[in-house]
Amino acid sequence: MRTIYVIFTNTEWGISPLKAFKNKSDATRYCAKYNRILKKYKEYYKKYEVNKLGLLDWIDDKYIGMGVYDKWYSVKNTYNCSYEQVNYID
Repeated sequence: MRTIYVIFTNTEWGISPLKAFKNKSDATRYCAKYNRILKKYKEYYKKYEVNKLGLLDWIDDKYIGMGVYDKWYSVKNTYNCSYEQVNYID
């Protein structure tokens, strides 16, 4: 029996598998780095947000045509990265 560690991203739409590793330490390191970078991206894209109605943050209209919207939306709806141990038989 072999063990692999499958990396997932948790988004608004569910979970999406990204990669698989043989070692738990590699999976842990990848998730930590992914989450660290995601946190920096979220902080960066906050400068493009505006809260007009007080209910939710949205991207300001002047940035929509600049190509910022797609990346902002993707980052906004990604929560974190995690891994799961999977055992299988060859």
